[in-house]
Amino acid sequence: MSLLTEELKNLCLRLGADLVGIASMDRFEKAPGLHNPRSHMPYAESVIVIGLRYPLASVKLAGRPPSCSIASYMWYQEVMDWKMSSIAYDVTRYIENRGYEALPLPPRNLRGPERRLKPFERSESSLIQYFSHQHAAVAAGLGEYGWSGLVLTPAFGPRQRFLSILTDAPLEPDPMYEGPKLCDREKCGLKCVDLCPLKAISKDEYVTVVVGGREYSYGKLDRRLCAQSKGFTLSTGEWLKYWSQGAGYVYRAVGLSPMKAATDGLKDARYHFGFLGLCMVVCKPEEEARKEDPEYFNTYRRLHMELNAPRNTGR
Repeated sequence: MSLLTEELKNLCLRLGADLVGIASMDRFEKAPGLHNPRSHMPYAESVIVIGLRYPLASVKLAGRPPSCSIASYMWYQEVMDWKMSSIAYDVTRYIENRGYEALPLPPRNLRGPERRLKPFERSESSLIQYFSHQHAAVAAGLGEYGWSGLVLTPAFGPRQRFLSILTDAPLEPDPMYEGPKLCDREKCGLKCVDLCPLKAISKDEYVTVVVGGREYSYGKLDRRLCAQSKGFTLSTGEWLKYWSQGAGYVYRAVGLSPMKAATDGLKDARYHFGFLGLCMVVCKPEEEARKEDPEYFNTYRRLHMELNAPRNTGR
């Protein structure tokens, strides 16, 4: 590993990142449009991807009684975005101080007149992020796609957020993920599909993407239903969800009148506002993996052990 690459990865970990990986530009050769880093920074040579894990209990308990149980998840998701942004800013300054340039991308779409998240009545494509941090995480060797479309990592399954930093620094890329299969559809029975309240993930139709010359497939997603489904979490097995913006789409999908949905939602504490997909809750590949090889699959511990290892002093 080159000294600059080692320094940057160690800096990310010292600043608080749980995961860090580096991808080279050739791995984005098939990335469409704005998902290609060079659409944002034409002279980029590398992509640094950092990840922060969700507080486990925040995800595990979200949507259960009492109605405020979603609060921790909602609040600390925002905290995670700002934490990653702070890390990215410090890493960018470090890169610039070494004579290179870096472009830290925001963790999510920005609000404003030009934002790409548009009303639900418009094209589904308007709900696609202008840059895919998930795609970049796979390219950086941090994990692989699950059927839900979320990236699964050995340490945290789908329970982390990612942010990407583009740079013209010649960094050494990490190998693509080569470990045991993280999304075993036959073993789990596609819980992410069955437990999705509005059936936003298809069980039969799928999307195929190419990252680093490898094909990855995941279930075709109805992005409008997904956004609606995440808009409300539920404390019981009754999978009614609705959200004020574009709610008619959901009412029709579940065969429910808007008045009944609103009335039940207000009267019954089972319906809790939040932004949490059940696919993130039920997918737990890391639990089985850790039973088989806890040292290898505890990526968080492994990376921080590397952080404290003796440094290479040569250039």
